[in-house]
Amino acid sequence: MTVDVDKFSLCITELASNLLKPTLDILLYATKLQTSVGPLIPLAMASYLFSSGTALTRLRRPAAEYTAAIQRREGDYRFVTNRMVAHAEEIAFYDGVGREKNYLQRIFGSLLGTIRRGSRFRHAMDILDSVMAKYIATALGWMLLNRAAQVPPASSLPPSLPPSLLPSFPSILSPCLLLAGVLRADCRDHLDVDRSRL
Repeated sequence: MTVDVDKFSLCITELASNLLKPTLDILLYATKLQTSVGPLIPLAMASYLFSSGTALTRLRRPAAEYTAAIQRREGDYRFVTNRMVAHAEEIAFYDGVGREKNYLQRIFGSLLGTIRRGSRFRHAMDILDSVMAKYIATALGWMLLNRAAQVPPASSLPPSLPPSLLPSFPSILSPCLLLAGVLRADCRDHLDVDRSRL
């Protein structure tokens, strides 16, 4: 029982930390990006994240079945070991050691096999999640920023970046320049707030 409560507490803690910080980061970044380059890039990124999140959620459905199966097998294993401890004298007296040993090994093998299958599934999902959330999202973000930097509307340029500079740089540097302008404006806002406090 205490093992289950401990696992539940860990799951709740991970859920809170995995939801709160990324949500706040996304909201702050999207707001700053929208003021710098317009609403289309944050909207495109949000739609990608929503669609990939929906797909990953559907692919993760067997994880709950694996968790339930592991809990059931752990309960069976605990029951068998407790029964063997409680009836050790009778088992020894009736020479049932071999039979109980085989039964215990079969239950433990079943538990171990279920844990391995669940771990393989979770590992594959972690890899897929990393690829979809990190690499594809990063590539999409750079592509969208590059497109916005190549043909920027006049109102979306940061005030520190003159429009005459953009065509003179190679297209690979354009998103970096645009991002640098966004970060420079963000740092300038923070410095102004800090100076006002002094």
